[in-house]
Amino acid sequence: MKNILILHGSNDLYGASKVLLNVVDCLNANQYKVHVILPFKGNLDNKLIDIVHKLSYFKLGVFRKKYLNFFGLINRSYNIVKSTVQIIKYIKNNEIDIVYSNTSVIWSGILASYILNIKSVVHIHEIPYGNNLYNIVSGFFFKYFVDSIIVVSKKVRDHWAKYCDFNKIKIIYNYSEFENEYSQKSGKIKSEYIISNISRIVPQKGIEYFIEISKEMLRLDNKFKFNIIGDTLTNSNNYLEKLKKIIKNYDLENKIFFKGFKRNIKVQILESDLILQTPVFPDSLPTVLIDSLSLEKPVVSTDLGGCAEILNYGKNGILVPTKNASACAQIINQYSSDKNLQAKHLKNAKIFLNQNFSSMEFNKRVLDELNRVSNG
Repeated sequence: MKNILILHGSNDLYGASKVLLNVVDCLNANQYKVHVILPFKGNLDNKLIDIVHKLSYFKLGVFRKKYLNFFGLINRSYNIVKSTVQIIKYIKNNEIDIVYSNTSVIWSGILASYILNIKSVVHIHEIPYGNNLYNIVSGFFFKYFVDSIIVVSKKVRDHWAKYCDFNKIKIIYNYSEFENEYSQKSGKIKSEYIISNISRIVPQKGIEYFIEISKEMLRLDNKFKFNIIGDTLTNSNNYLEKLKKIIKNYDLENKIFFKGFKRNIKVQILESDLILQTPVFPDSLPTVLIDSLSLEKPVVSTDLGGCAEILNYGKNGILVPTKNASACAQIINQYSSDKNLQAKHLKNAKIFLNQNFSSMEFNKRVLDELNRVSNG
């Protein structure tokens, strides 16, 4: 039995954390002893505590945009060095065979494994934007210090291939926790048509754009109701207040609702008539799109990052522009009434997800890559 140490950069129940749980399930079923280190306590703990061999918390020096300045880099450097020393000690004490960093923004595990000459894998969920120097330095780091780079989509691969060794990169698509589940069709006639956005409330997810589209759609038909499901980061409360003020100024507080974070996302998807995701920066591979299609809910998304891959470039759902709320509203309004096109997209999606986003394929590829690295 091999000991594997997984490092993760957050403690929530959003996309990358769900993938972490999938990886742990896969490893447990294949005779790995799984150790996990997180940077702090949070919502993910209750999911992990009973399925991992050991759960620990270190200040891992996680890179965030707010640290990309002189004093921020000093802070990160100190925490990276300190946590690298801690991880080296942990690896020795627990006889770790391989280190698995479930993000591109933690470097201490990679450094520790390099110093101790043990194998390491980085699983990249991010498409960083706005700082090319960070991409260059990170790419150099991954090129020379890791043995394998797993990415979650072609878009993520294309981004990082510009900065590191293309031959080290392997695409492994995520899958839905609702795989092979199907929605219960309600026979009730509803007066409202519910459109939901399910994501972290941060600027890159385009919540403000979602509100603009909602306003334009309500000009076309008053039947629509809009839910924004998710919470914000502790340092982003000003952004949430800004969004609430926009809704109030539009006098749409009885039409657009903030629902907060929901643990049972399946219920929120099934209660919706359509899922609308509006990232305005590249989103690597939003799992909510996979979840929604798995539950046979029609999906509309902006055409950025991995969204287009999940929707198979318009064959599994509707792709809309990122800078034209009025045009989006027209497209979505028409789609909301086109049951034949929705049915066609969902039929396509069922086949497409089974072929590309299945748990069987995910588990096989993760294990194949870990075995290749271990034996290389």
